[in-house]
Amino acid sequence: MPSNNTTQNTQQYESKPPVEAAKDVTLAISTVDGDYELSVANVDTTKEITVEQVRENNVFPIGDAVTEISYSGSMTFKGRRHVIDSYLFDENGLPRRNVALTLTHDDLNPNDPNNPDPFTETWHDLRVVSTGYEMQTGEVTEVSYDWIALGKTPA
Repeated sequence: MPSNNTTQNTQQYESKPPVEAAKDVTLAISTVDGDYELSVANVDTTKEITVEQVRENNVFPIGDAVTEISYSGSMTFKGRRHVIDSYLFDENGLPRRNVALTLTHDDLNPNDPNNPDPFTETWHDLRVVSTGYEMQTGEVTEVSYDWIALGKTPA
């Protein structure tokens, strides 16, 4: 049977779970014409890690090795898609280089010592790999982009 101390800790945790929220999501773009920053309405990200087993005599696993780490995701903007496209694609329709996605996490419980300070994540060398948009009469256009990134800070 758990002690009262364990029960109190569990109850305290259940009443105040750790909270994380996105404060600012921006897309930073550097071009020969200058640097631009756009607000992003929604973002989904994925970090995929490929692990392969190392085998002895090609039979028994004796360990493993990380062979690949990749980053991908999607982002959605509200507004004029042709303007956003002009930031993400060059005059030939190819994805621009020097694009970065920055996400700032906010600290919703600043007085909670278990809640970390706000921090920023940046996916750099981002490349758009597909795009689409949704439009309804009288509504704001939403355009979405699927992307890959060559790196992330912090990893």
